[in-house]
Amino acid sequence: MAHLLTPGPAALARHMIRMRLALMRNSLRGDNASNLYTGISLGLILAFATIAVAVLWPGHLPLALAVWLSGWIFGPLFVGGGNEALRPEYFSMLPATPGRIAAALLAGAFAGPAPAVNLIALLSLPVYGWRFGPAGVLIGLAAAVTTLVTMVMVSRVIVALIGLFVRSRATAAAVGVVTGTAIALCSNGWA
Repeated sequence: MAHLLTPGPAALARHMIRMRLALMRNSLRGDNASNLYTGISLGLILAFATIAVAVLWPGHLPLALAVWLSGWIFGPLFVGGGNEALRPEYFSMLPATPGRIAAALLAGAFAGPAPAVNLIALLSLPVYGWRFGPAGVLIGLAAAVTTLVTMVMVSRVIVALIGLFVRSRATAAAVGVVTGTAIALCSNGWA
């Protein structure tokens, strides 16, 4: 009987994606909406610039992709820990295994504009692979998808770690020091 109530992996993933999109849609009011649209516009410009780097200056493509990765790593630090609205502990009572819940939460993490914009930027990999023929394009596509999954997972781990660290005052202060150091290095590290 319990097996009839257990949602399948695809159904669970669809529910997480719908919840994430509903949360995002309901939070788009005032400054949040304008910040989102500005961020999407800027992200699209940078994504197409990354594709241009793959065409015009292919030697600089790893550096451009490293900047995208640093955005996924440091982005949660700058925006206050990221969106942790769908936490695994909220779904612990579901009749599903922790692995299924984790996979569904990962699917939900791909719902939104940031992964879509990043995927456009990662299309620079098959564009770069075009120089090497059809096999290079296919390898570039596989690398783009794998890189996107890795970047989103790294970001989710960073968000989870921040959530663990800010539960007490001492660790919140330590996270503040790390965040301040990251901001200082990003703004003055070139000197």
